Amino acid sequence: RRRLLAPDDSVLQGTIFEVGRLAQQQGRFAVAESLYVETLASRERTIGSDSARLTPVLNALGGMLVTRGLAAEAESLLK
Repeated sequence: RRRLLAPDDSVLQGTIFEVGRLAQQQGRFAVAESLYVETLASRERTIGSDSARLTPVLNALGGMLVTRGLAAEAESLLK
């Protein structure tokens, strides 16, 4: 999909987010974090940083950081 769609395409970003969730479930936290951050940055560019539509990505990224023992980083992200 990366070759076919624009980087900020909502379908592409949805796919990247879901691949991040899969990576997290498999314990591949560095990969998941990278994909979550990419999705978050793209969504912030397209819909703004104050949109409620960022909530699923922020929750996934924050939850994963807590799982990795990075609660302080998760807290600052979710404020």
